[in-house]
Amino acid sequence: MAAPSYTDPGSALSGVVIGLLSSFGSAFLIALVFLIVYFFRYTTSGRILLDRIGRPGEYDDEQAFAREEADALESMDEMQRNDYMRAKGTCRRFGCVD
Repeated sequence: MAAPSYTDPGSALSGVVIGLLSSFGSAFLIALVFLIVYFFRYTTSGRILLDRIGRPGEYDDEQAFAREEADALESMDEMQRNDYMRAKGTCRRFGCVD
């Protein structure tokens, strides 16, 4: 029986492939462990994990707030409306009188 030849190009290539696969496999395993730890650490059970950039329903929330604010502004008198706009920081845009 002949001993394996270590100068054979096929064995060198298989060694490189084995090395690459083991390194990518190790990186994938580390990433998987990190994601599991992140999921259990930063999310509470039973809650939906929402994206920070574009949450579902964010536009609806803003529209509901704008409607509520418009209704509240209609029921305020001029002095209360000016105070509200001044506190909100939009007094210059709406031309509040001091």
